[in-house]
Amino acid sequence: MTGSATSLPPWPGSFRATLLDHLPPGVAAPSEAVTRQMESHARLLLRWEKVGALTSIRDPEEIVRRHFAESIAALPWLGRDAALLDIGSGAGFPGLPLHMARGCTGSLTLAEARAKKAEFLRAVISQAGVARAVVLETHIARPADLQGLGAFDAVSFRAIPDPEEWVGRLPWLLRKGGTALCYVGGSSLEGMRAAASTSGFTETARVLLPGAASSSLLVLARA
Repeated sequence: MTGSATSLPPWPGSFRATLLDHLPPGVAAPSEAVTRQMESHARLLLRWEKVGALTSIRDPEEIVRRHFAESIAALPWLGRDAALLDIGSGAGFPGLPLHMARGCTGSLTLAEARAKKAEFLRAVISQAGVARAVVLETHIARPADLQGLGAFDAVSFRAIPDPEEWVGRLPWLLRKGGTALCYVGGSSLEGMRAAASTSGFTETARVLLPGAASSSLLVLARA
């Protein structure tokens, strides 16, 4: 797939206005420059969708709400200079919007094992001008899979299989004092909270995501 973000068809409607309409509580409005970067990501998503599935969401307003507004709900708990690992990134959510929203400070590692999605992530990084971001094309199941990168300041994941099991891996993914930003459905929430307590994590916050019936952002801190 080729073509710069500037050569893509315009976003249907106003991306920025839709994002601001669904802005999560406690999150400041992104700058115009950040919004343009997010819109480039969204436009690339629509273009790539024509040749293969990257997301089950097709409606443009829902793409903005579910993928971008929900992703930046964790911004108040992400340090500006934190090294962030996004697990099972898929089409880049929540990692890319979070990193864009903080001005691409710190660093972002997008872990994605599927080749096509890893290729898409590299295209977004290149064409939307996302600084300090890299793609790790691998499945992370053990410390050796980090390829010598060591522990991170923050870890995020969303819509991954068996999220409760991932809590058990957080101690070797996160530095002491690190933060886990977990986007979970209602059916997984209590299991996640129980697993976090067993693994030595403290629940810092639990936020119902914008417009969601049961999906939440669960923020965990490593003691």
